[in-house]
Amino acid sequence: MPSFNAVRQVAAQQERKKLIAEGGSQAELLKMFEDDNQRLAEELRDERENFEGQLAVVEDERDAAQQQVSELRGEAFDLRERIRVLHDRLNKAALVVPKAPTPKTLDRFDAWVREHLAGSVTLHNRAFRGVEKSKFKEPMLIYQALLLLRDHYVPMRRQGCAQLKDAYEQACMALQFEDSFVGDAATRTHRAHYTVNYGGKPRLLDRHLKRGKSHDEAISFRLYYFWDDETETVVVGWLPSHLDNSMT
Repeated sequence: MPSFNAVRQVAAQQERKKLIAEGGSQAELLKMFEDDNQRLAEELRDERENFEGQLAVVEDERDAAQQQVSELRGEAFDLRERIRVLHDRLNKAALVVPKAPTPKTLDRFDAWVREHLAGSVTLHNRAFRGVEKSKFKEPMLIYQALLLLRDHYVPMRRQGCAQLKDAYEQACMALQFEDSFVGDAATRTHRAHYTVNYGGKPRLLDRHLKRGKSHDEAISFRLYYFWDDETETVVVGWLPSHLDNSMT
């Protein structure tokens, strides 16, 4: 359907043609042009006011959303600090922190993640999808890899001491993991495959834990992640299979 303005302009043009055909005077024709221009100016003014009103509403909604995000980030930071303080108190009191279980199946994987990784390791939706489709024969290793990040990598990044770095490397060796950058070829030529949307912006999965050289999903393990400085947490974007050129 044509717009109202388009229809009105066609109608005005027809009226002018009719006036000319009937021998209308120049004064009448000029008056018709002036009336048409006046209506057009009023319509443009109304549209401008409507647009400015809608723009103001959108800007208010954007500001409110940004404020909400800022508040949520503050709350998340407070919760992480509380968790950290509680762990410190437990350690100083010489109490043993219960060891997280490593189930033999992935049946309650979502619940396990929520219970044992909160505040240290975040799994992106793509990571959950990867686990759902997993053909990996050692489910326990998936849990062990995530706990490795929680118990060793995150404290190492947060505190940055050599002792924790050595502890992380020893823990990787015990599980036969290699932690390394994904490589320039993958991030440059197939960057989209290694990118996830996190916090409203694209983030690159620039590191991975790997075990095994085969591309057989049943026996080879990969966990792709990045470190988020703002939240001081690990974000896992994919596991447990290869994320390579064939990924779509």
